[in-house]
Amino acid sequence: MAFLRVTNASMHQKQAIIMLLVLLLIAAGCSAGEHSMEAKELDQENAGLKISENSKNENSGDNAQGNIEPVTLQFMTYSGGLSDDEFNTFFVKPVNDRYPHITMERVEYNPGQGASVLNMIASGELPDILLSSTTGILPLMDVGVVENLDPTIAKHNLDLSAFDPVTIDGIRTYTDEGNIIALPYSMNFSALFYNKEIFERFGVGYPEDYMTWDDAIALGRELTRLDEGVQYRGLHPMGTDLIGFGLSLPYADPETNTGLLETDGWRRVVQMVQEIYTMPGFAVDGVSMPPWQLFVTDQTIAMLADWGIGMISRLQDMEADGTSFDWDMVTIPNFPEAVGYSRAVDFHSLIVTTTSEHKDEAFLAIAHVGANPEVQMIINRHGRLPVINKTDEHEANFGAELASFEHKNLNAIFGVTPSPLHRLTLFDGDGRGLIKQAARRAAWEGADINTALREANEELNRIIREKLGE
Repeated sequence: MAFLRVTNASMHQKQAIIMLLVLLLIAAGCSAGEHSMEAKELDQENAGLKISENSKNENSGDNAQGNIEPVTLQFMTYSGGLSDDEFNTFFVKPVNDRYPHITMERVEYNPGQGASVLNMIASGELPDILLSSTTGILPLMDVGVVENLDPTIAKHNLDLSAFDPVTIDGIRTYTDEGNIIALPYSMNFSALFYNKEIFERFGVGYPEDYMTWDDAIALGRELTRLDEGVQYRGLHPMGTDLIGFGLSLPYADPETNTGLLETDGWRRVVQMVQEIYTMPGFAVDGVSMPPWQLFVTDQTIAMLADWGIGMISRLQDMEADGTSFDWDMVTIPNFPEAVGYSRAVDFHSLIVTTTSEHKDEAFLAIAHVGANPEVQMIINRHGRLPVINKTDEHEANFGAELASFEHKNLNAIFGVTPSPLHRLTLFDGDGRGLIKQAARRAAWEGADINTALREANEELNRIIREKLGE
């Protein structure tokens, strides 16, 4: 601060000068306090996203003066469900509230109508941001459209410790170097959903948390019966591959590019699936129908082991239509050594594309959705698990916006730990199809399990060689 020199002046002049100095000091103090409060509010608002000084100047101060050019970010769901209402609630409004110059615009993914990723790349129409499930990221990496976010994370000083470690550790498995090539924004969950009305109809006690698969199968046998011309099934595991998720079983070795279907782990899984599929009354008319349809629409499956996001959407639609039934959920069954663990972690992630002309803005948008506690609580209240470190408040408010979730057993979700994600490969999709085929052959065609697994593994190795051009 510049200092005033008081020399030959009258007493009144000196008093006036002193008063002026006092007023200047008060004004300076108020200004500093205002800036301190603004900085504190900004820190609270951004939480995990600690914006760098350059980012503040580029995206906050200038925007207030109207000097930032408006940017429209195109967003596309590549894999993983997201309704239009969820897109507006989770992305459009929160991002525009934080960055008024950024508008989010959704692009529909219609590969059957020529709008494949490769066609979009060729035509220069690939969106700025892609939403993907865990299994969708590798195919996108294979065609070179996934941006490495490590430099941008460093530039904007994003604190990765704000995220649940299981999500960041999972993302690091996609590359040998452990790069962050996407940011998670929500986590899926798995549970054993059950129809209370079927249990009450047959006088059987409800399932409980922390059952083994043997426990669930025994309970399912009591409920698999023909009653008044209606075939009820006590238990459906959804898929052989999904049971393997509970043990984090891989399909192929990423180092040797060879199949891993002929293992003790997969043998246990197929034996267990065979036991369920061969229950008297299980494999009858309608067995090829989607299990969720038999559970939700026909209401003839007593227990269904399913992913939460898809099931919640269907149950919420029924609640809105007035066609809902009395249901609840318990922790998903697992093998004895893995009780307390659910299926392998399944998180939905946001990818900045290498072709985007607005990479910085795209990163700020996805970081705000993924790391901001307020946005994550909005996502949590709409029945999707947050990807930041969870608190008791998340459990207390989970699904609060959904009428179908009132009085449900949330320990089924928060009382288990997701199993670690196995190292994914480009051949996992083929492996998943082949392991399901092996289980069906063992259950319904009388194939020997060892033979079915050996032939499945041989076929997977043939596919791998073909894809690698060998």
